Amino acid sequence: MMTLFFCDSADPIDKRERLREIGEHEPFADVRCICGERPILYVAYQYLGFRSIKRYRPSLTCDAFLLSQILHEQIVPKRYSGAMNMAGIFEMCWHATERLLDALMPPRARTLRLRDRKATIDIAPQSQTLLSTRIMTLAPYHAPLMEDAIRALKYDGNARASGLLAGALEDFLREELLATRAFSPRPIVLVPVPLHAKRRRERGFNQIEKVLEALPPDFRDGALCRIEPRALFRTRATPPQTKLHRTERLHNVRGAFAATERLIRGTHVFVIDDVCTTGATLAECADTLEKAGAKVTALALARA
Repeated sequence: MMTLFFCDSADPIDKRERLREIGEHEPFADVRCICGERPILYVAYQYLGFRSIKRYRPSLTCDAFLLSQILHEQIVPKRYSGAMNMAGIFEMCWHATERLLDALMPPRARTLRLRDRKATIDIAPQSQTLLSTRIMTLAPYHAPLMEDAIRALKYDGNARASGLLAGALEDFLREELLATRAFSPRPIVLVPVPLHAKRRRERGFNQIEKVLEALPPDFRDGALCRIEPRALFRTRATPPQTKLHRTERLHNVRGAFAATERLIRGTHVFVIDDVCTTGATLAECADTLEKAGAKVTALALARA
């Protein structure tokens, strides 16, 4: 019934957009994270069941999300919210389930390392010029916790990893953005390097978008800058860069991006990727954004 409510939407574009947002909401993300962190469950997630219901993911997750909203906002009266907080009950049950799964099916080593409450990623910013493009990187890829965080986020959907990476990015960006605003009237926009639609469906999310979503509110509400995940998109699918040699990487991404000009003309764009190796992807993104009328700073979380 709740899914039909959305399917009866008068505007099909709004319906698709709403389903896309809900399809990436936490109920399904939590399932993906639980499976990704545990090798035994990961096999089941990838091959024995969840792939077969991918086409139904928006509707299923839509129902789960709406049900949780109704339980929390409607069924439980506001006057009882202090004594009977449904969100708190759900969270308590979730943590108990997670501890049980840890005992039965131990998580990956990188997951355990990231669970340390005192864990932080120390940054050592470095500027380098690759393919005539100046690229800033925050830390070496093999720095403590950086590799764990990137791999846990990209392959496991680990929320703790996105928080750690967002913290490192905030440490660098806050001062950088304040300096940029002091010398330029251009609005500042953060743009993640996009995934092709097919790759995004396979993974379920764009890892850089997850990092940007974990930044403090003033990075997202326009007070300091704003995030525009649709300002840049891929026009064609490309093989993963990690499997290619340097010369192949340069040709692989050439002409693979396009920009939404109305979103970034006259702005200062910080285009952000997770790992920079040859710089081919960031260089192509920067060139595309500059042709659309933006001033561009290329930034990667890690340098390989």
